[in-house]
Amino acid sequence: MVKKSQDRHGNDEWHGQLVDFDWSGAIGKARYPVILNETIRWAHGVEGGVVIVPQHDLEMSQKASGW
Repeated sequence: MVKKSQDRHGNDEWHGQLVDFDWSGAIGKARYPVILNETIRWAHGVEGGVVIVPQHDLEMSQKASGW
């Protein structure tokens, strides 16, 4: 993801963030790893071993867009 902002002088700044789709899989079958990074504020309902659902991705992309 790429985001454009302005610095305190009004100059354009570009910032990048990598998005990793490592945990992709079939809807209703793919699960999160049993151990998840506890420092990340995950989407509501995300826990270790839980089935991955599209709503999790939508919520996480909204969180990332505000970064």
